[in-house]
Amino acid sequence: MMKPTGLELDASVSDKGSQTVIPGVYPAHITNLRTHEYNGSYVFNTSVRIADEAKKMNVDGHDVGWMSGREYVSKGVWLNPNPAEGQGWKNKRYLEWFTNCGVDFESADTDGNIKVDQVEENDILGKPVFAKLGKATYTDREGIEKQKVEVSAVLPWEDGKPLSEDELGSDVPF
Repeated sequence: MMKPTGLELDASVSDKGSQTVIPGVYPAHITNLRTHEYNGSYVFNTSVRIADEAKKMNVDGHDVGWMSGREYVSKGVWLNPNPAEGQGWKNKRYLEWFTNCGVDFESADTDGNIKVDQVEENDILGKPVFAKLGKATYTDREGIEKQKVEVSAVLPWEDGKPLSEDELGSDVPF
């Protein structure tokens, strides 16, 4: 038997969570970076928080200001530290993604080759980006097809200001 709380849900109150995300490009800041190793390669998932500047936006005739402060996670970006001969191109998306997040990769030589180092959270935390949001379909562990909103690309936000440590806040509730 449940323990009574005395709380009631007011059905007349609108739920921001029920509003539909309009696919588009939004000003945002990097708030998290998760890295997982898989078969000698690494997958990176970047979280972004939609910036206050979105409060003034209108996308396809829809006010999207309610999205300000919401967080979204990117699809995975892979780094293969040991690509097979002739397959160095496999890290191109990784370099593009994190360059767009404001990371400066070193030149490896005078031929234009780039030294591919592994990005860490402190390299990008708080950096301003434009995040391209869209809907993605996936199949869960039970084999049920579902949809989610994800960041499919990030673009440089040249005029954006990085968030300070205080502005980033903490997701730890204590």
